[in-house]
Amino acid sequence: MTADDTPIKAEDIEEYINTQDDFGLELRAFRACKERGFEVSHGGTYEDPVTKKTRQYDLRVSGENQKRSVQMPVECKNLKESHPLVVLRAPRTVNESYLEIVIHHDLDGLRSTSRSVRVNNRDLYKPGEPVGKAMRQIGRQNGALTGGRDSEVFDRWSQALSSAYDLVASAVSGRPDRPWFCSITMPALVVSNRTLWTVDYDGNGVPSAPMQVNECAFYIGKRYDVAHSRYGTVAHTITHLHIFTFDGFMKQLGRLSSNPKYWDLLFPEGSLRG
Repeated sequence: MTADDTPIKAEDIEEYINTQDDFGLELRAFRACKERGFEVSHGGTYEDPVTKKTRQYDLRVSGENQKRSVQMPVECKNLKESHPLVVLRAPRTVNESYLEIVIHHDLDGLRSTSRSVRVNNRDLYKPGEPVGKAMRQIGRQNGALTGGRDSEVFDRWSQALSSAYDLVASAVSGRPDRPWFCSITMPALVVSNRTLWTVDYDGNGVPSAPMQVNECAFYIGKRYDVAHSRYGTVAHTITHLHIFTFDGFMKQLGRLSSNPKYWDLLFPEGSLRG
């Protein structure tokens, strides 16, 4: 591929920032989190638990309600409407209709425990409901339609899963100011508005018409083995990646900031003890 020696001008940089750069989308999401009162950090680093290499995350968002916390490692990807992300979904099985919650319990000021509790949350993740199983980024090349697993999108959401390890480990360690506390870690991918589509396959493998959406869940079933000096190894599974457009992410922040029923949906009454 031959390089073009045409000088880059201010308008070229502006066009790139507005149409292709991810940083602007990160900052918009960061500001929205701050404005809604969430604890949020932007652009920090962490050690990848698999490769042991230093990596940089986009956002880490945390919200609290009573003794409950939702932590979201968020990665952002600025997509074009000409190359949208298409999530292929199939009916969710009963075995995929759960989430796990880390519970930290300070017993007497000297002793404490942390454990991961599996909750069969069939109101949040309903059996039979469409759930993502594959992703494609659709576009055109030389006039022909192309589609495949886009490496940049894959890198983004896999990085959200890697970043989640630190947040799970933090939940396992607990908080000195809270004798009893429970946490959910919910990794998320945020893409540009009007660039997220779904195609739903039924039980016989017949696809539906494509539908443009603002959010969807993608099943991952990712297990994390968190080593801790006091508790040994705590095994914890994150079941779903949540994919949002920017508008869908704003709706998610609204649920977390002002909807008590959503918190009760995440942490079902009677499923936790402490």
